[in-house]
Amino acid sequence: MISYFLNHAMVLEKLILRMINLLEKDELCILKKTIEVTNEFKEM
Repeated sequence: MISYFLNHAMVLEKLILRMINLLEKDELCILKKTIEVTNEFKEM
């Protein structure tokens, strides 16, 4: 029974880490886009 809970916790942890990694990638993309947009405004 305890091992079942431990396995479940590990699976949840992996899912959470995966979601955090995806969020970080999305945030990096958004940062890059905003930097590109601000650079375009500076050139205007």
